[in-house]
Amino acid sequence: MGSGNTYTGPGLHPLHLALFLIGGTCSGVGLMLAYHSFGWPEGPLNSDFTAVGINGLDNIELLPGAEAAVALIVVGIVALVYGNATAWRETGGY
Repeated sequence: MGSGNTYTGPGLHPLHLALFLIGGTCSGVGLMLAYHSFGWPEGPLNSDFTAVGINGLDNIELLPGAEAAVALIVVGIVALVYGNATAWRETGGY
């Protein structure tokens, strides 16, 4: 009896390849957005010492892209984990 897998072509199943590409892209874009999601909404933090003061750490906050960054990272990780788990089953484990 077969395992229910109907793909007999060489290499990865196209679904796994799509999951890996989507997961990697979402994770990468999410990490880049997360990097740019912290700051001062009024502009560059280091250019206005009269409004910020000497220590501007109290003024750093989440910018509007933070929610999208977290969502993209979660979607990317879920896609990568699911793609890896199903590809692992198709190859028979180790």
